[in-house]
Amino acid sequence: MKMSGALLSVVLFTAYFICQIYAMPDGVAIPKTCCFEFTNKKIPLKLLAYYQRTSNMCSKEAVILVTKSGYNLCANPKVHWVNEVMKHLDKMKAKTMKSTKAPTTSSYSSVTSTMTPTVTPTVISTMTPTMTYNVTSTMTPTVASNVTSTMTPTVTSNVTSTMTPTMTSNVTSTMTPTVTSNVTSTMTPTVTSNVTSTMTPTMTSNVTSTMTPTVTSNVTSTPKWE
Repeated sequence: MKMSGALLSVVLFTAYFICQIYAMPDGVAIPKTCCFEFTNKKIPLKLLAYYQRTSNMCSKEAVILVTKSGYNLCANPKVHWVNEVMKHLDKMKAKTMKSTKAPTTSSYSSVTSTMTPTVTPTVISTMTPTMTYNVTSTMTPTVASNVTSTMTPTVTSNVTSTMTPTMTSNVTSTMTPTVTSNVTSTMTPTVTSNVTSTMTPTMTSNVTSTMTPTVTSNVTSTPKWE
């Protein structure tokens, strides 16, 4: 019983403390929020967001000042600073309502009068372009040649021979032949000669040629013996 009495006292004290600031009865005809005590501290205007009046059914006429951080403070509307705060908040509310309504009306009219649709067409082109080429070619063609030449080169030789041969002959003979050397013959004699030659020829050649021909000469001389 003692514990129940102490608990009941705590509950009643808590309820009384809360009712000193707000009274929120559950009745339908009774207002939801009423103020029973007022703040004595002047609240700066820059900290306040808006205000609201309490119901006429409350026992005391009061104003609830709502701060920007979300706190609610009860104030007496008959105090001078509270009246000044209420006037400033009313002006700020009116300016805010005008600024939010005016752009809405003008924006609709301006958009309606200056709307210009932007159309981006998609074009599929099937045109065949005509192209003219001016080409200057500096190419040097490569020609593969398979030529078999049977040409016989002609060599012009201007040879001045000043050969002075010195011959030492070791020939045992008792005949003195006379030889005429302007003879063309096709005879091929067999000559056995034991000759030691110390010829020192001196040749002055003025030959202009780019070919090296191979000349094979078969000259057969038949001496005429007397």
